[in-house]
Amino acid sequence: MYKNKNKNTYLSLAVWLLLVLLTSSIGLTQSQKKKLSLDDAFSIKAVADPKISPDGSCIVFVVTENNVAENKSNSDLWMVDIKGGKPLRLTYHEKDDFGPQWSPDGRYIAFISTRGGKSEVWLMDSRGGEPRRLTNHEAGVQSFKWSPFGKVIAFIAMEPQSKEEAEKQEKGDDKKVWGEYNRFAHLWLQKIDQQKAEQVTKGKFFVQDFAWSPQGQIAYISGPGPGEETLVHPSLTIIGANGELVRNIDIEPGWWYAPSWSPDGRNISLMSFYAGWRIEGPKIYLISSDGREVKNLMADCEADVSDYSWLDKDNIIFSVSHGVKGPIFIINNISGKVKRFCDGDFVVNSFSVNPKTSGMAFLKTDATHPLDVYYTSLKKFDPVKLSDMNPQLVEFELATTEAIRWKGADDWPIEGLLIKPVGYKPGKAYPTISMVHGGPAYAWDFAFKPSWQYLAAQGYAILAPNPRGGTGYGQKFVEVNFEELASKVFQDIMEGMDYVIKEGISDPDKLALYGYSFGGYMTAWIVTHTNRYKAAMLGAGLTNLTSFYAQCDLQTVWDKAHIGATPWDDPQLYQQISPITYVKQVKTPTLIMYGANDIRVPPAQGQEFYIALKKIGIPVQFVTYPREGHGMRELQHRRDFLERTLRWYNKYALGKE
Repeated sequence: MYKNKNKNTYLSLAVWLLLVLLTSSIGLTQSQKKKLSLDDAFSIKAVADPKISPDGSCIVFVVTENNVAENKSNSDLWMVDIKGGKPLRLTYHEKDDFGPQWSPDGRYIAFISTRGGKSEVWLMDSRGGEPRRLTNHEAGVQSFKWSPFGKVIAFIAMEPQSKEEAEKQEKGDDKKVWGEYNRFAHLWLQKIDQQKAEQVTKGKFFVQDFAWSPQGQIAYISGPGPGEETLVHPSLTIIGANGELVRNIDIEPGWWYAPSWSPDGRNISLMSFYAGWRIEGPKIYLISSDGREVKNLMADCEADVSDYSWLDKDNIIFSVSHGVKGPIFIINNISGKVKRFCDGDFVVNSFSVNPKTSGMAFLKTDATHPLDVYYTSLKKFDPVKLSDMNPQLVEFELATTEAIRWKGADDWPIEGLLIKPVGYKPGKAYPTISMVHGGPAYAWDFAFKPSWQYLAAQGYAILAPNPRGGTGYGQKFVEVNFEELASKVFQDIMEGMDYVIKEGISDPDKLALYGYSFGGYMTAWIVTHTNRYKAAMLGAGLTNLTSFYAQCDLQTVWDKAHIGATPWDDPQLYQQISPITYVKQVKTPTLIMYGANDIRVPPAQGQEFYIALKKIGIPVQFVTYPREGHGMRELQHRRDFLERTLRWYNKYALGKE
């Protein structure tokens, strides 16, 4: 007995010493953590598109890595067991592999790859081995889906160029007549044991998205043009597996996408943005397969949907934008009853369910953790983290993020995120960036943002407001800016800035402004209506609504959903809501940046503002990025965009050259 007591004493002492050593080392590690550099920010891997296997045992997903020196990213497929263990990399090709889909029997994984120079569907055995190319389409594949029987895939692709068109192009006779198209996007069928695909839709229209029914029919969304025209004149069509017409179903104007059949084949669900030109976030609509009934499933649900899936013939699970969070709900499509599946200070980005095994794979992120793969039972939310693709982040001191609230215009409650600078000390006021989101039907959330962490590591606080007009706060909140657009959004943002200054967090003499797309529009509006900001970055923003109307690829969205008139119907209104009208009031040094090929907000909008500021003597710089559209894709451009913005802020907000 005496020996046992002595032994226990020694064990207790050893455990105590070990805990002391561990605690000391943890404290030392914390004190020695690094600040995130720009190289560190760009080295963060991105995780996407988890797909759970038909037997529910494993998950395939996509990981993208950046190589800034070579100005390229690379995406590959990975797999992880739901019971845990180290994820296994499936593909190693220098070209991109993405968009994985399991065959219904789980034997194969099909995916899109750019190996070979264009996007094609490739097939690999789920047990391993080299993938083989399945499709070989001249124009490449846009998207694909397995048939329910697993012997065929359907894909969307542009029609091949005709011999006559090729000859004309060779001679330089390749003029474009606006509104006229020579080639269209259609559906094709590819049997997995054959080499040649068969075209199943024909005509002068563009197929945008589609879904297989459990019985083998196909429902597809199409329109007469590749963009604006499909929003104005969308169509939902059901065909048999051989292309024979079953029926056309009328749907109202709007942005329709993500169709999916109920497990019993009686209903088709779709997501819609701006349905009937109503200003609203993404909603789920239900259409009976005979076309007789159409209903908005979300009519009594204020949240805006980011992803969804059928659980059974009566229930749909969906993730939402709900304030700054991204919870998951389940809705019964008969009763309309909604129940919360999970919630917290995190965002669920994408998910894949297996109702047969009651399992769900999903991606989750929060303010200090990038997206990773998780698994949970559908019976109860009990998340298990299965990947850790960025373990190096434990070496860095990351900024803290918190949700804050204040009263905006008309005393409306406004929410936003406050990102405190790395090393924040209470009582000290910091230079602060107002980060204005795009949309306007959008909202900031708790998702991890490397660029924000980088700016916070440089000593900046960030205020990311969610002013009225954004999603996630109910229908009244999102539609309130009809015709007005900017004035009360401006007040909401200014009140938020006043709040963080009053709290002693922000230095009123060192304020900077950032906005892209609609956020760029608000940046132009803000610098024409206040001089409180010492520096501004205007990215891809609308500056002259009159000229923008004809330049933009989505005119009808603006005149129907946001403004209520065309420039020739109400020229005074367009002038009233255009920042260029008030440009003589600008005192803020403004950096203006656009993608050279942006058709959503063309660079001519930035050029107008640039010329005006240059003429009135305001420090200004105008940068365009070749090959870029509405957002930067190339790594060198993305890096320059962020570096240039920081230099501009440091020079004009902090007085540092």
